[in-house]
Amino acid sequence: MNNPAVEKEVERTLGVLEKVQRAPASPFFYTRLKARLQAEHAGVRTPPHRLSIRLSLATLAGTLLLLINIYSVWHSTVQWHTASKETKLSTFADVYALTDDGY
Repeated sequence: MNNPAVEKEVERTLGVLEKVQRAPASPFFYTRLKARLQAEHAGVRTPPHRLSIRLSLATLAGTLLLLINIYSVWHSTVQWHTASKETKLSTFADVYALTDDGY
């Protein structure tokens, strides 16, 4: 593609990019960076960030909820299998309002 308009636009864009200046850093950036590097070099671990703590708590809560659900399903199926046929039929009739209770 030898389109002079496109080439001119590319050259203009590259010219603008060459004029961009570096953004100034915060005055405390280098001191914090130096302190962190020294702490890592000394073997001192920095405390985890709040995001990782929240992620850990969310994972723990989700796992706990999943385990509670698995236990409740297991418990209800064990009760269902150990119940007698008459108990199952009466429970089914009560749940689906199949009994003649005057409705």
